[in-house]
Amino acid sequence: MHMGRFASSALLIRLMTTLALAEESKRPRRVVCIGDSIIEGHTYPFLVQQALREAGKDVPVFINAGVGGDTAGGMLPRLQIDVFDFNPNLAILSTAINDMSTGVSLADFEANYRKIIEAHRAKKIPLLLCTSSTLAPQHAEAFERLQQYNGIVRALAKEFDYPLAEVYDTMIQSPAGLNLWEDGAHLNFEGYRRMTRAVLDGLGHRDVPVPEQWKIAPEQGLIIKWQILPYNEPIDLTDAAVAALKPDDAWKQYELPEAPVDLIWWARQQQSRCVAWSLAAKFGPARRYFSHTILHSTDDEKVFFNTGAGLGGIFLNGERVWSSQGQALGWRMGGRRIPVTLHRGQNVVILESGDKFFFSVTKNHDW
Repeated sequence: MHMGRFASSALLIRLMTTLALAEESKRPRRVVCIGDSIIEGHTYPFLVQQALREAGKDVPVFINAGVGGDTAGGMLPRLQIDVFDFNPNLAILSTAINDMSTGVSLADFEANYRKIIEAHRAKKIPLLLCTSSTLAPQHAEAFERLQQYNGIVRALAKEFDYPLAEVYDTMIQSPAGLNLWEDGAHLNFEGYRRMTRAVLDGLGHRDVPVPEQWKIAPEQGLIIKWQILPYNEPIDLTDAAVAALKPDDAWKQYELPEAPVDLIWWARQQQSRCVAWSLAAKFGPARRYFSHTILHSTDDEKVFFNTGAGLGGIFLNGERVWSSQGQALGWRMGGRRIPVTLHRGQNVVILESGDKFFFSVTKNHDW
């Protein structure tokens, strides 16, 4: 009888362990956020992570796959590199406003949305679908039409039994108004708080409060010290031409993070992440800016160069390793993550950019 009790207890423990592991496997560890400029700004992923952290919950890695102006059809060709290559446990899909505003028909919107869903189903990647954010009353006709596009999103969530983040309803029911920027389309900070509420609900975290203020730390792997050269002359950006750029008295010292200045909240958010924000203000307007630094490595080492903001090209030890030409990258940090090898000793990095850029070096693909 005692042995029977022991066997039953052991079986119960194994069963409980199996259930715990199964529940653990359901928790998203790597989440890719697919969308347009509303996503590209990155505010809602920050707030979701902050909310979970402050509530003592597990905090997944969030990877931004937003590109300003994108539509459901525009997202299709970039799913592999922007989503599937990261092997996420979950993807959050938000699109509709640009489809509506650029004249994509309801039928084509639904067809493209279905293709996105089917592509994720083929990869066995779960989806959280989001209704769109809203529009201001001055866009009255578009405001009405947008509800039809959101109706398609709701219907597809029901058809495929996907969870739904009701961003649209959460925003229009806000007692503080629609919470939009002056353009009547993009969100202000309170608008992103409303979006965060909807996404947390969609993730099953209705008990988690939304932060009143954001707390943003600098990104991983930042390179702090640079020498900057404003450049106005025409230049053929061959490897040899860039390799010939050697810092002299014309190059200016620059260090991140920049000293805080009186900027709108979204710009301050970018400064907090250590985006090089003010090259034109600090060094004068220029056609382009070259930024020079030296990376030291104790051995041959494989790393990732991560792009963002106005970064246009990267040269490593005199060779181009990346160019933004022809790529839909948007503003997002980590718009591209380029695998490179640092050699033992000194490695010279030269960036070509506009007056703002983001650059980091990490050992992981999914920071």
